[in-house]
Amino acid sequence: SWTDIDRLSRFPALKNLRVQNWPLWGKCDSTDHERRQFVIARLPQIEVLNGGGRIGSEEREDAERAFIRYYMEKPEHERPTRYNELIAKHGKIDPLVKIDLRPEKKVQVKFVFKERVEVRYVDVYK
Repeated sequence: SWTDIDRLSRFPALKNLRVQNWPLWGKCDSTDHERRQFVIARLPQIEVLNGGGRIGSEEREDAERAFIRYYMEKPEHERPTRYNELIAKHGKIDPLVKIDLRPEKKVQVKFVFKERVEVRYVDVYK
């Protein structure tokens, strides 16, 4: 569970961590990148995760901000302790703007024949 990962923060000498085939991953509806961010945000002492390169300050800050944004919409009782620590570090941050870039599915078509005008909406994907 994420609580198990949180417990790893009690080991300040733990700098390198490999996380593979955990049953938790099957329960998560997040991407590999998001899971990586959550582990980095939860474990401030980790310098290398899953044998990759050193976790830089930019990647850590991005992970911590993503963590804050994820939990800011959750009820307070569901927020891990790390959430408040990161709020103290980064402050309250604004949620990301949600933009829908999907194309319109319906278009308006105006038919004109002499004095008669008819407007119809047509689904362009049918």
